Amino acid sequence: MLLDLQITNGVISPKYDIYNDIYTVSVLDDVTSLDIIYDLTSDNVLVEITNNHDLNLNDKVVNLKVSDGVTTRNIYLNVIHENAELTTGLQEYFDALEIRKKEETSMYVAPLIGASCFLILLIVFSILFHKKKKL
Repeated sequence: MLLDLQITNGVISPKYDIYNDIYTVSVLDDVTSLDIIYDLTSDNVLVEITNNHDLNLNDKVVNLKVSDGVTTRNIYLNVIHENAELTTGLQEYFDALEIRKKEETSMYVAPLIGASCFLILLIVFSILFHKKKKL
């Protein structure tokens, strides 16, 4: 239903994931509402955003109700006000984590490790259960 979720005037953590419904959004002290950008799976999906006003009065929870007519999903954005240096530092930290997460290994590594383990087990069992011939 909801493919992507971004907050342009804050830092969302963790990054949007279709299996997660609760997020924390760090914003500057003067932010009164979240600028929310999202991508939907189809035009039939409706998004209702509630409690996205007067955020500078105190920390609030903004709710996104996503519905396609059959299923409904609630996504909660816990808004926390931070100073400018902390918010920028959080953005850099999460960007660094995202880069590390995308590092991938070769597609041959897992099969090679599996084959090596199998051969080692085969050798160990053949040594342990090898019948000795009598002379």
